[in-house]
Amino acid sequence: MIHLVQNGTGFDTNVKTALKGFLAQKFKDENDCSDTTELDQYIEAGKKAADTVCQYVDWLLSTVNPNPPDEDMWIRPEVHPCQRSHDDIPEHEKQSDYVDLLNMVQRHTRCSTSYCLRKKSNETELKCRFHFPFDICPKTKLEFEKVHTSGDNEHYQAKIVTKRNDSRLNNHQQLQLQGWRANCDIQ
Repeated sequence: MIHLVQNGTGFDTNVKTALKGFLAQKFKDENDCSDTTELDQYIEAGKKAADTVCQYVDWLLSTVNPNPPDEDMWIRPEVHPCQRSHDDIPEHEKQSDYVDLLNMVQRHTRCSTSYCLRKKSNETELKCRFHFPFDICPKTKLEFEKVHTSGDNEHYQAKIVTKRNDSRLNNHQQLQLQGWRANCDIQ
């Protein structure tokens, strides 16, 4: 899950258009409307804007693991991938190097009270402060959550739920990960 920030690149405009579409759909679902032409236009524009946002996020980062270790197909390499130089990796080994880096440095493999498990004051259950494990998600999507505000106005916060096939994989960018050769935390 990624919280979106306005950055002046047109990204925020698409998010606002998607929110208008979301609110139009919500209004249409909750009310009996005789003419929905204008609402339908907002809804369609919102879907296109949300798709644009999701395509951009998918281009920018990933939470997809080509070979998750939980499927028992991945074999731990003899040499830790962080000990190898990117320049020394032959082209035909780049994909397996990427998978090795993902599985060795980009996964939140265990939760423990000494590291990430915390209990909020109003809750009894321990939860990972990084929110692991995440739900598997077949496609990146833009969601809107109502946020608590004072007054009668409703406010929403946009968030991205990324396409994910590995519940314990951190957000990453392949080029950055293979160049840096260590854990990369993208917020």
